[in-house]
Amino acid sequence: MTETFKLEMTRIFKAEPGRVYEAWTGADQLKRWLLPHDSFKAEAKVEAKPGGEFRLDMAGRIENNDVSGYATGEYRELVPGERLAFTWNWHNKLTGEVMPETLVTVTFAAKGGGTELGLVHDRFITPGLRDEYTYGWLNCFKNLDALLG
Repeated sequence: MTETFKLEMTRIFKAEPGRVYEAWTGADQLKRWLLPHDSFKAEAKVEAKPGGEFRLDMAGRIENNDVSGYATGEYRELVPGERLAFTWNWHNKLTGEVMPETLVTVTFAAKGGGTELGLVHDRFITPGLRDEYTYGWLNCFKNLDALLG
């Protein structure tokens, strides 16, 4: 079996779990925060149900490099306000490359009047790719925090 690599993060948001969950499953909200850099713009299509699919088209610049692509995936598990799991496939429009499928699992737990969010992004084929996504998720969480107020 091929070795894969996992990214795990925990963050606290000042909103109740149902509100944070909705930000992950609503297209209008998702396109406003699930962006790896502030320069990015996005469009989203979401079918938030088991077996449903999503697509997030985005473009922008990171460290003077143009980035253009889209993420697609399938929802594997949705428990409103508690848990969300979906596959993640990145398609680079500039190079034509497609990243091997990974799996994202998110948990939401009430904590201190807010939400403790746990993220596990698994099945990276290299530690370098996992580390690139660490940077992206950190910026996404900054955007999510701003969206939730």
